[in-house]
Amino acid sequence: MTYDVTYQQLYDIVTNRITALCKNIDNTNQLPAELKPGYYWLIYTSSDTTVHNTDHKKMDAKINNGINPVARSVVVSQLQQFLTDRGFWSIISQKVTPNGLIGFMTNVASFCCVHLKSASSNLVSGSYVIYDSAGYPTSTVVSTNVDLISVTDINGMINILNNVIASNLGIYTVTYTYNVWKG
Repeated sequence: MTYDVTYQQLYDIVTNRITALCKNIDNTNQLPAELKPGYYWLIYTSSDTTVHNTDHKKMDAKINNGINPVARSVVVSQLQQFLTDRGFWSIISQKVTPNGLIGFMTNVASFCCVHLKSASSNLVSGSYVIYDSAGYPTSTVVSTNVDLISVTDINGMINILNNVIASNLGIYTVTYTYNVWKG
């Protein structure tokens, strides 16, 4: 049995979904300033000019690991290489089989677990999905409770792919260095 869908179609769906979901593909315009490289925040400054005392105090925060933009071509290239390493690129034009669908979904979940992250920090509310091109696994692959064998059309596969992608996000916490000084 085969589906009337090729692995190329699934690959295109995954690539388009990842690049639409991640807020740092080609630019970081959809991310708040607090998550971007170079962020600086002067939190507090004061002067105490009592008699014979000039005491200036300051507190600031500088970002340690801001989120950089990732070119769409990097996502495409990394996913293609990932699928090549696992034997899917050599059969990219073939029709999807039930066993192939299970393998493809499992590999997409593994890829997402490595490269897709839910980014947050203590300075922003909420989180943002980002693509981490230098990613490493931060969680275990989550399998969906879906009967892949019963899927018969591309719409069912799209729904499963969206679920697999959304269920396999790692964590990326943006951190800051805080400084307090006087003088």
